[in-house]
Amino acid sequence: MTKPKHRPNVCIDDARGWSRMLGRALRVILPILSLLASTVAFGQATDPFAAEPGEFLVEIQSDADLDAFLERWDATLLGVSETVLRIRVDGDDEQLLELLEDDESVVDVSPNHRQHTPEAVRQMVLGAFGGTFSEYAEQDVAGQIGIDMAHESSRGAGVVVAILDTGIDPLHELFRSNIAPGWDFVDSDPQPWEERHGLDEDEDGAIDEGFGHGSMVAGLVRLVAPEAT
Repeated sequence: MTKPKHRPNVCIDDARGWSRMLGRALRVILPILSLLASTVAFGQATDPFAAEPGEFLVEIQSDADLDAFLERWDATLLGVSETVLRIRVDGDDEQLLELLEDDESVVDVSPNHRQHTPEAVRQMVLGAFGGTFSEYAEQDVAGQIGIDMAHESSRGAGVVVAILDTGIDPLHELFRSNIAPGWDFVDSDPQPWEERHGLDEDEDGAIDEGFGHGSMVAGLVRLVAPEAT
């Protein structure tokens, strides 16, 4: 006679507990996997902070002859910002840098590196899966920074917050009733809205990488000070 196999008793509460634990684990593991994958991809991409080949930023003595300096180095003048010249010189960049440093008419010199705001250089992939207003208002970070306690003292009524960023989505339900007139310093018009161009304008390999950042920052202000303008 075959002895029946022993089946452990698993109650519904246990099953739900394991399900919750699995859910928490996935919320931790999936972003890590995404970060690792994107970090590898980012490492294979062009360095967004690399120096432009053959280009240097040079400050020369105030009494130096600019034309003579350019002729001496067979350099092309690409631009001038106050006292700093942007020049292009053909040759070995490292050797040229050392030689320029030894030039008596040069006060300071450095390779011309690209610069970006930290938020515009994406080193990880973030996925958006939608959400509700309650999920936004009751997100974990709200409790961690004590928003409810802060709101007992003030909710921002009468305060005007100026945000200098990529623009804002004026039609979003969070902002429609709280937006004061603003200014678009890029297009020089009174419509500082978020806009997609579909272009890699700074040639760093990412298209519209700053889009949405202004609305995100405005959302943080709205979360902390919901009655501010």
